[in-house]
Amino acid sequence: MKRAALFVVVGILVVGFQPVARANSDFEVVGLSDLEKTKGRFAENLVHPSAELSKYDKVYPMTAYFQFNDQGITIARTGTVINSKEHASLFAEEDNCKRFKDIVAGAFVNEFRERGFEIVKEASPTTLVLRAALIDIQSNMPAESTRNVAVSVVDIGEASVVVELVDSQTGVIQLRVEERRQISRVDASMAQFDPSGVWTEFDRWARRVARDLGRTLEKLTTD
Repeated sequence: MKRAALFVVVGILVVGFQPVARANSDFEVVGLSDLEKTKGRFAENLVHPSAELSKYDKVYPMTAYFQFNDQGITIARTGTVINSKEHASLFAEEDNCKRFKDIVAGAFVNEFRERGFEIVKEASPTTLVLRAALIDIQSNMPAESTRNVAVSVVDIGEASVVVELVDSQTGVIQLRVEERRQISRVDASMAQFDPSGVWTEFDRWARRVARDLGRTLEKLTTD
């Protein structure tokens, strides 16, 4: 992931965070400069040196920040003759953006539930605040209006992912992960791909990102 993009994400996360179920107006997120590199499933895995991740049993998911890149794409039509034609990106349509957001949000909630965390709307001393930003989300797939056009792609998109788990009482970042990830097809050996199956691939990708976060948290909790 480009460092410039990360600095933008840092600003988005810090400015966009509000106190969770607290009246203290001075409450803010802190500890970013104290984070240390650790092993995990992302390109950057950062943990607070005093983090006691095993004490948390609840998660408060905040509304994630999404930045879509809706620029047009050039794709090849089916047949023996390759013709290129400009098409609207999948994310040029608002309904598709909302659908992608719902997929990502659901993936993270399900991952934490499966790991035994209670999903809450009010914070307690054992609550982690889940904050996420997905930046420069790109799709190599056409909009739904051109779903009949088969395309020859392996990576159907990509996005920069930044996720933080924050102590709900102190605002100290406990864990932060960062990476720019390709959204790749499972059936990459096939010559062409039907855009109607793109949502299955997006769902797989979101569940994989959430699962990697869960596994990183699990390793830090058990080590």
